[in-house]
Amino acid sequence: MNRSLGTVFLHIFQFLNATTKRYALAKRLRSLVSSFPLFAMCMLLILLAYPMIQAFYANAGEFVYLLDDPYIHLAIAKNVRFTGVWGISAGSFSSASSSPLWTSLLVLLGGGAAWPFVLNVLCALWILVWVKQRFVVSGEGLAWRGVWGELYGGLWVAGLAFPAVILCGLEHLLHALLMLLAVEKLADDLSGSAVSPKAWVFVEKHSFWGGWWVLGSVGLVRYESLILVVVAGMAYLGQRRLGRALSLGVCMGVPVLAFGVWSVWQGGFGLPNPILLKGATSAVFSQRGFSILAERLGDNLGQAPELLSLIVLGGLLLLLLRSEEARLRVLEEGQTEALRELRLLRWGLLLWMGISGLHLLLARTGWFYRYEFYLLCVGWGYMARGWVFWAMRARMASSRKQVCVLGLWCLGVVLFGTRATEAQTAISPNLRGIYRQPYQEAILLRS
Repeated sequence: MNRSLGTVFLHIFQFLNATTKRYALAKRLRSLVSSFPLFAMCMLLILLAYPMIQAFYANAGEFVYLLDDPYIHLAIAKNVRFTGVWGISAGSFSSASSSPLWTSLLVLLGGGAAWPFVLNVLCALWILVWVKQRFVVSGEGLAWRGVWGELYGGLWVAGLAFPAVILCGLEHLLHALLMLLAVEKLADDLSGSAVSPKAWVFVEKHSFWGGWWVLGSVGLVRYESLILVVVAGMAYLGQRRLGRALSLGVCMGVPVLAFGVWSVWQGGFGLPNPILLKGATSAVFSQRGFSILAERLGDNLGQAPELLSLIVLGGLLLLLLRSEEARLRVLEEGQTEALRELRLLRWGLLLWMGISGLHLLLARTGWFYRYEFYLLCVGWGYMARGWVFWAMRARMASSRKQVCVLGLWCLGVVLFGTRATEAQTAISPNLRGIYRQPYQEAILLRS
């Protein structure tokens, strides 16, 4: 009898234990699903699929990219894989790739024509997950913050022209992702929440060097990333942290320098040919350097007016965060996490504004919405997080906080509405144009 009763209790205990584990697993799965921006992902799928299906029927079933640039990377990847020569033609070296790391990834993946598209989609999904997770953290206490995170993710997809940038088949989404991670790592370190007593330690999990792979690779994805060395280096010097500034320079500069030395050894230049042709490096040291830079600034702002608006709004947000920091310091008790998040957001905004200013002077914007793409991603990301953070801690009613969050979302619609519609409507014609390009060249040669 006792054995039977013991067996019954044992079965009951096992059932309850299994039920508890299943509930915990279900809870974890719900938490995992809630952190994924499902609405933004569905919107991305729809905005990608519609013009691609149109172009698929118009192009006799052929998959093409919006620009001819990805085919340069694919040609180099194919030649490296089969002949060992880094160049467009198999017989000679040429530094025609403006993104050595992107081309190297294509080499490792086999150089197939679909890989740029696949990599871009994966990077886009990673960015959207990052956006929602950071938004949810900054909006702690906000009612329906998961829904707001979805709405902001949808605005990112459409407003920042994700479908067009994906179909360009280039490295800009990977660049935006790495810059988001790099700026957050540096902002975290500059804010003092993860300061290491030794500037040269490599192994700390939450320190500056925890993101060494991001900082070391981002320069080889796009050379504009080296602007981050200047901006963050000046910030470290302002904090009298010379070791950190030197560490950053070494971490980001050595891979680029190594590729430049190898390129010169192969008979090319220290910088890729597109950088030498499109950059403003020579203009800085010419007699007309100042006027050339001023003209470039005007041209860049004309092609990406959203950047100027974001910079102005970022300055206003910095003032709001500064006043909020003073209030939190007075309260002190229980505000440690809030102060840490505030300082991280403030440094993220400062780094982004510095990068944006130098990019507008030295680099380019436009050319199918891609050159300024990483700036808009980083800037809008910190704008949304900072605004929601401030709204949640401002002394106002809960309904007014919801109105503030809605107001920023509407402002994003106004800022990026034109960009979204123009980019989306241009996808199908450009896909058809790229497909017809060789036929038009053949007709021209025959005539």
